[in-house]
Amino acid sequence: NNEDSYTQSIAISIYRTLSSQYLADKDIALARQKLGKALEISPDNPRLLSDLVSLEIIEENYDEASKLASQIEAILPDNTIANYLRGQIYAAQKQWPQAINQLELAWKSRPNDATAALPNFCLASAMSLSAKYWLDKVL
Repeated sequence: NNEDSYTQSIAISIYRTLSSQYLADKDIALARQKLGKALEISPDNPRLLSDLVSLEIIEENYDEASKLASQIEAILPDNTIANYLRGQIYAAQKQWPQAINQLELAWKSRPNDATAALPNFCLASAMSLSAKYWLDKVL
């Protein structure tokens, strides 16, 4: 019923907020635990799964992050978030051509601010050649 749905929505929001706070405090274990609680309530929630991809990237669990991106793609086949997440996974591994390829796929389907962040990420990572490549190729 609507009350249960509302209660679940609030619980998910609280767990996600706690997870974000623990992540900001660099307590990955507690961030993962709170996110896990939210996923128990809503296991196919793309936003929660995206948060989990970020945690997997931080912990350098790239294979698991990639599996989660595929899971999100199955849930949202017409959305480009999976390409964007794969771009993040490749960027974290400094696999710039693959990262750019995935971000281009997302960009071509639906240009957005998140995808445009890669050149800044490259520059912040002292990867100015990668940023220049991205800018020359895409813009």
